[in-house]
Formats: sequence, structure tokens, C-alpha cells
Amino acid sequence: MGDRPETGVIKFGKDWEAVLIRGDSAFAFSKSLKKILSKLVKSKSLDYDRKIVEDLAGLLESSNVHSKLYYAEYVQKCKPWKECVDEESV
Repeated sequence: MGDRPETGVIKFGKDWEAVLIRGDSAFAFSKSLKKILSKLVKSKSLDYDRKIVEDLAGLLESSNVHSKLYYAEYVQKCKPWKECVDEESV
């Protein structure tokens, strides 16, 4: 086990599995999604899907503390990684 969680599936206790995307990965994913979106033809039939992908790109970008989408008050803060995990379960 490292000193930090890595990008991938994460689970806290008995809660559902989730996907953790570290900030460095998230920013790259956001830039790529936005680039792809800019090249897609606008189509009424894709409006809903486009909105979902735009929201995902915005969420990913919000992990960058230098982004206008970053709001410190919404960051969910946890104990340090080593205090959150059981050595045997990793």
C-alpha cells in the first residue's frame, strides 16, 4: 500500500464502490473530453449526451485548484490514506 490512493476503484466500509480519479489524471481527461466535444457536430438527438459529457468534463476539471471550477468549500475531506485503509484489505 502506498501513501496515497491511486486512480481506480475505491470503497469505504460497506458503501458502494466508486471511482477515484486523481487530480493529475482528471485534468488530462477533462482536456481530452472538451477537445472531443468541440469537434462533435451539434445534434438535437445528442443534446442530453453532450450535457452529460460536458458535466463530467467540468467535474474532472474542478479537481484542479487553479481552475475557476474549483471550490474548496465543496471538497470532501478525509483522514490520510493510511488511516483509512486496513492493510489486509489492500
